[in-house]
Amino acid sequence: MKLVIDRFEGKFAVCVQEDHVINIPRYKIPIEAKDGDCIEMENGFFVVRKEETEDKRYKVKKFMDELKKKNK
Repeated sequence: MKLVIDRFEGKFAVCVQEDHVINIPRYKIPIEAKDGDCIEMENGFFVVRKEETEDKRYKVKKFMDELKKKNK
């Protein structure tokens, strides 16, 4: 199950999986996880997928840069 952490609200990580929003207790999420990180269940534990997270962040930044160029 691949998810993206949208935000943290109280004791929960609000995660998105395609069209679904899933609240996961914060204690089940790795302590180093932050907003925007891609996580996945592995052997019963959630792990941060650093390469996938970096790739998604790069694509978003590139998209935002292109939008800024068009609006000049």
